Amino acid sequence: MPSRFMLTPKAIRAIVFSGITILLLLTWPAYKYSSLPDHITIDIANSQTIDITHPVPPDATIAFEKPSGLRVIALIFYGRADRVRTLHCYLQRNLPEQGGWVDEVHFVQDTDNEDDLAYLRTLAASNPRYKLLDIDPLRAKEDKFSANWELLERDAIYVKIDDDLVFIADDTIPRLVYRKFHHPEYLALSANIISSPLMSKVQYDNDAYFPYLPAHNSSSATAFLEQGRVRDQSATRWRHTHYPGWKGPSNYSIDAALPTTGLSPIWLRLSEARDIERTPIRDLVYDTWGPGCTSWSVAAQSHMSLLEQLLHGTTSIYYNNMTDIWTTDYRRLSINFVAIDSNEVLSHLPIGADLCDEEWLTVNLPKRIGKHIAVETRALASHFSFFFQRAVEYTDILDRYADFANDVVSLQPRRYGVPILRNGGSNVTQEPSVTNGSRIFGSSDIS
Repeated sequence: MPSRFMLTPKAIRAIVFSGITILLLLTWPAYKYSSLPDHITIDIANSQTIDITHPVPPDATIAFEKPSGLRVIALIFYGRADRVRTLHCYLQRNLPEQGGWVDEVHFVQDTDNEDDLAYLRTLAASNPRYKLLDIDPLRAKEDKFSANWELLERDAIYVKIDDDLVFIADDTIPRLVYRKFHHPEYLALSANIISSPLMSKVQYDNDAYFPYLPAHNSSSATAFLEQGRVRDQSATRWRHTHYPGWKGPSNYSIDAALPTTGLSPIWLRLSEARDIERTPIRDLVYDTWGPGCTSWSVAAQSHMSLLEQLLHGTTSIYYNNMTDIWTTDYRRLSINFVAIDSNEVLSHLPIGADLCDEEWLTVNLPKRIGKHIAVETRALASHFSFFFQRAVEYTDILDRYADFANDVVSLQPRRYGVPILRNGGSNVTQEPSVTNGSRIFGSSDIS
């Protein structure tokens, strides 16, 4: 009499099929990238190294081939020179001369500060690909947002970039443009922004953040807040390893509603991963108007975490376990860094005096025409701060980003006649650490 546990031929076939399926799923990524090293190492001028994980796969160049005849224009609403001095480095890096996709950079004036305007004029004159646009003041008074977007030229893909973008991965603009060109079902494609109201929570759930707090009982805090800016930018270094670890009471913690009074400008790393529960980032929620938009301390911790991920070469953590596309389901999304089709936007103007361009582009218009707004999760960029987070200016983080740009990313600073400047205004004269337009922050291809 056969055992009741005997397997039938049908059961055996099912087990074998399941086993093969599981084996393929487990080994497919390894098979696809089996010829690649686990990491590549970029040597920099001071003899330190940065490991860049997840190098560009062999077929990425083909996947990101720029469509013939396509014009790509970066649109910058300009207001603050101290931010754009860092952004300028990334704009240069994305020009065709450096292997980038940006054919032109258009600056739209959004300030009356004469010092900021002087830098803008110098910047616009420094490169034949840079262009300063003029807005009709009467039209701007009637409908400022429509006046801005009416400056678009037809038959181009625009990448609208806020002037306080302080980090842009090398493959971010190609990814956004590629996706928008080949997938017109999306009205706009956003980068996966570090320090973003919605995406910060998604990144937090992906374990992308490290425990940081302001230095405890810093004697420099009062003087720093009175000055409103770190004075010795030359002493600022982007690596957290240049600074001591955080020391203070074991029960000390702060939340996202942290005030600025009496705090140190220097954020330091806590030693234990579990200390994340003592830091502001724990208060994040997936909300357009949540702490990711309103809390300066959440912004500060977001930036410090990104700089550490860059040091370790582990920026893939911002999109691991995620689909390539994250749709917002008509929630309002910040348009700090988005790719759009100029013909499509121009055909639906004006915006109307009762709406801002962000609400119009990410909620109102998509609903009306039946399209979606999506985040390209592998396209990384970092946005410095929103209006409600202005206190992050009173840290040294902006200077850390400038140091990173000069230390790792910068092209020849004087290539187009405008040096990369630190926030204090002193020229950076050292030779760049990475030259020849090396594409150092690539990741896998998209379909």
